Amino acid sequence: MQYLLSEEEYKNLINNKQAYNADKNKKLQEFCTMVADNLPTTESWFDKKVEPYKWGCILTQHDSEHVCDCCPAEEICPYEHKAWSK
Repeated sequence: MQYLLSEEEYKNLINNKQAYNADKNKKLQEFCTMVADNLPTTESWFDKKVEPYKWGCILTQHDSEHVCDCCPAEEICPYEHKAWSK
């Protein structure tokens, strides 16, 4: 089945999709930030496991040099400017 759209209908369709994606991305970022700030992790920079502690998100931890290395939401976080330790 094919649909014929006017240029205006096509632009509205594209704009609606971009707005929808932006909203989903914002909600995903809010969720990932909440997870990073509140979910205890046992990951560390070293190979050993440590006592559970809250990692914190680089978007909310402005008082220290913070990185995303051991963040529990690292794999799904949509933040484009993640920081990594060297």
